[in-house]
Amino acid sequence: MIRTFADLLKYNTFAIMTVVFGDMLGYPISCYYKLRFLPIFMTSLEGWRTFMLKERDITEKVRG
Repeated sequence: MIRTFADLLKYNTFAIMTVVFGDMLGYPISCYYKLRFLPIFMTSLEGWRTFMLKERDITEKVRG
């Protein structure tokens, strides 16, 4: 849930990074977009990767 403006910025950034680096998750993305956004998001790649790997499914959240 987004509670602050900082959370909104964080989730928007992660959404754009998913488009740019979606190949790591199995989503085919056009090379044009990857090359255009790569210099912008290269510094945040490790944080994004950690966030995506920590993300849990709704069934995992219910189980505890």
